[in-house]
Amino acid sequence: MHRRDFIRYLISGALLSAAARLGITNGKVWADSPSIYDVVIIGGGLSGLTAAVAMKGHNILVLEKEADMGGRIVSKSWEGFSYSLGASYIGKPDSDMRGFFREIGLTSKPFPVPPPQDALAINEKIYPDEYSDQAFGSLKEIQDYVRASRELYQLAQKGIGDAVYEVDLETLSGFSNLDALTVEQWLNQRNIGPIVQQFINTENRGLFGSSNADLSLLYNVPEMAFNLYAGDYMPQHFKKRSVPDFMNYVPERGSGKDGIWTFTHGMIEMIWAMEQQPNLHGKLETGADVQHVSVNPDKTVDIIYIRHGRSRKVKAYAVVLASPAPVTARIVGNGLSARVMSALENVTYVPYVTMGVFMKRRLFNNAWNIACLDTAFSTPTMPYAPTWTMNMMEKVFWGLPCRP
Repeated sequence: MHRRDFIRYLISGALLSAAARLGITNGKVWADSPSIYDVVIIGGGLSGLTAAVAMKGHNILVLEKEADMGGRIVSKSWEGFSYSLGASYIGKPDSDMRGFFREIGLTSKPFPVPPPQDALAINEKIYPDEYSDQAFGSLKEIQDYVRASRELYQLAQKGIGDAVYEVDLETLSGFSNLDALTVEQWLNQRNIGPIVQQFINTENRGLFGSSNADLSLLYNVPEMAFNLYAGDYMPQHFKKRSVPDFMNYVPERGSGKDGIWTFTHGMIEMIWAMEQQPNLHGKLETGADVQHVSVNPDKTVDIIYIRHGRSRKVKAYAVVLASPAPVTARIVGNGLSARVMSALENVTYVPYVTMGVFMKRRLFNNAWNIACLDTAFSTPTMPYAPTWTMNMMEKVFWGLPCRP
């Protein structure tokens, strides 16, 4: 689901449609009689806790493997600076989202932050955002960029964007030819130049940890259409111009026009608010490593998990699986169709490591991150997520020198 819109769909009830009745037969006998819950939610991230909040009036239990709730939006701190370890921003809050914030009692206000990419580096020279066209270096590359961005935008407008966000499989099936193409293949078919291809590759590696060669064009369309769309830029207006010295350049700070918003301490503030909901008091268990989930003949569900070194079993009438696909495939014994299980088991996860360097004093005062197009890393060398949640920007710089 699109990283700017996913909360809207969670609170509209789309997540709850994924609730499944599951179960197994297990030969081990527990002496104690487990309580029967209306719903057990596996996974205490944003999805799991949103489902829990929506189930007011029901007897529920949330099981989270890690020591803290939060999943992919957990934050840490360093000398008073809060930084996210995963998802770190949302789209501009609409009425539904603000209503959700009110519902969970979130009192802090979201604020706009600068766009994720506002400088490019190539051949050991850094180009500020307003001069990024100069980084492409030629009219041909500019034309390629505009052409690729507009074609992606047009594809998104054909319904692909909404279908991907809403998991509309019927609509997506009509674009199966795009799913058979990688982003790299599609770009090569259109003879898109190498610098533009590397720029898109840098975006994808920074966002998804995967290269153009590994990503389905179909599912990359919405994100790249948003990130790359050239708007009213006309290639014929391109001309070589002097690029200011980056170290002395003063960029325009974020105004929210890019649709990127966060909280002072990051997205984790939503988790903190949800943890305080009255209906969740005593219903959240961390350090709970779920081992098996199974549907019994009477349609109740057994959930077996380990907590504090002890095996436990609880029973429920339904389970919400808010866990990663490989975890879900491992723990579910029965209750899901063979087609669903096959899909879960065939989700491939790639290793992805983010390295952060903290410094007391910022090296650059005029960029939030720099995408280096010709380094061995081929990824943004100043990860932008942590800097956005910082309210004392002078303290920290993240990154490495942009050198080949």
